[in-house]
Amino acid sequence: MGPIARIARIGFSVPVAIVARSAVLLLVIATASARAATIAGKEAKPGPLVEIQFPVSNYFQNVAAEGGNPRPQTGRAVLSFPPGFDPSRRWPIMIVTSTTDYHRTSPMDAEWYHPPADAEGWVILASDATIKPNHDSTPWRLAMLGAALDAMRRDWPQSRNWPVAFVGMSGGAKRSCLLGAMLAKGRVVNICGFFLSGINDDKMTKEERTKVLEQLSQQRWKDAEKAAPEPGPRLNELKGGEPQFMLEYAEYYKNPKRGFHPRAINSNGSWTATNPLSFMNFPLLTYIAEISPRPVLLIHGEKAHSRYFSETAYKAAAEPKELVLVPGANHVDLYDQVNIIPFDKLTEFFTKNLK
Repeated sequence: MGPIARIARIGFSVPVAIVARSAVLLLVIATASARAATIAGKEAKPGPLVEIQFPVSNYFQNVAAEGGNPRPQTGRAVLSFPPGFDPSRRWPIMIVTSTTDYHRTSPMDAEWYHPPADAEGWVILASDATIKPNHDSTPWRLAMLGAALDAMRRDWPQSRNWPVAFVGMSGGAKRSCLLGAMLAKGRVVNICGFFLSGINDDKMTKEERTKVLEQLSQQRWKDAEKAAPEPGPRLNELKGGEPQFMLEYAEYYKNPKRGFHPRAINSNGSWTATNPLSFMNFPLLTYIAEISPRPVLLIHGEKAHSRYFSETAYKAAAEPKELVLVPGANHVDLYDQVNIIPFDKLTEFFTKNLK
């Protein structure tokens, strides 16, 4: 005698057939819930980044091959999925694009956006190929992104209507603008915005710059009337979901064993609301090439979000110049981690050039 029949025999009034059907229904629901969503054969679940590979159509192979590049038959992408991810629901997609400097590819930058994407409920998509291009061109990036979106839509057709935002830093920000414009023109994606940081060319129009300067100038009048400057937002106050570089800042400036000081702005305060004026009125790299023929040595952390600062300065400087990237170091490591600061390089530079 089975368990359902035994339950009926001991006095339950529910008919055996109904109980049996309910049990089967529960079993089906449990099985469906346990079966995780997949994309390109990989489980789509929250947590670490997921890497997938997918075929590239002839159309996108042709686009990628423009300018003498090879024809990529297989693409790759890394993705992340926020807590509670279910592809039957509508999710915003964050498309990450990297700079091409130092042979970086978009999947290398995906981890930078992972914590805030999880916190805000975004899917991350960063695409590439399984082979290297001869020229990491815009058509190459466009083709690999298009093929990655195709792969997602094959498994989740409903994702065609999900909102998309393009994100990038430095050269990746510029490339994001181009890719977004191309895809928007063809109405391929539902673009909801762009996050562009570290663009080392002045992209403000004269009208935009004038408007910002006007707002800051009005704020200075208000400061004068109050005889006190308006503070900006407090620095390094963590509320959860911050990107990795902000966690690194806070770990340094809020740590009594490292950079904390009770009167330091970065530890316990904020810059003034009009602080941008000084930067807008003094373009820092205008005359950097005139340092030559005197030598320039730039040292930066390999993993620093601000690495493009030194890379930009290096490009603008004239020879002789040298850029040293400290392996594994972030922005604040070189403030106080004496075991990784390249003192030997500093000694060599000054000994050679201060004669």
